Amino acid sequence: MVNMKNDALEVREVTKSYRLGKSTVQALRGVSLRVRQGERVAIMGPSGSGKSTLLHLLGGLDTPTQGDVLLEGRPVTAMNDTELTLFRRRRLGFIFQFFNLLPTLTAQENVALPLLLDGTSLKAVQAKVDGLLEVVGLSERKRHRPDELSGGEMQRVAIARAFVNNPAVVLADEPTGNLDTKTGKEVLALFDRMARGANKAIVLVTHDPKIASFAERVVRMEDGLIAQIETT
Repeated sequence: MVNMKNDALEVREVTKSYRLGKSTVQALRGVSLRVRQGERVAIMGPSGSGKSTLLHLLGGLDTPTQGDVLLEGRPVTAMNDTELTLFRRRRLGFIFQFFNLLPTLTAQENVALPLLLDGTSLKAVQAKVDGLLEVVGLSERKRHRPDELSGGEMQRVAIARAFVNNPAVVLADEPTGNLDTKTGKEVLALFDRMARGANKAIVLVTHDPKIASFAERVVRMEDGLIAQIETT
């Protein structure tokens, strides 16, 4: 399938339902969305609106009940487990609220992990990882483990890890939600600079309008549907 020009990802009439006891919960009810290369999109909505479910489908972390999710024109739903694992590792970056760093690895090793899993040479890995840690201001902390880093420093490591594989899309789930206001602003500014500089598509889930303001479009969700799309 040929990708539409500048489309980094696309969602086509996606539904997602879950069984909860004897009931069926409709988390998404026919959602369609396109995100262009280099575009920054924020997804907002109350708890239960479907925003996190949508982000998980975009990242191939879950599969839709109906509909299609395409990344760079490739249908994620058509991939087998091996293909999906490789695609996530090579074309997607993830940033989470609680950092998701491996506690036994140093900052340098956490950032390097996606490349090492993909068989990149140690020499190439070290040069790229050290360069990214310099960009995020952690060159002097690269041999520290997560329990030796502050929350802001851990999220900087997570940002470096998200960009290390030169992804087409970076997905972020409340990336400043576990940080104080000042540190959250600093981390978001860093994230924004790196995204703009690398021309990456960004999809960000947040409950904070100030965090959403960095996006070009804000997608507001209610009851599993897109209620409104605003241009900032």
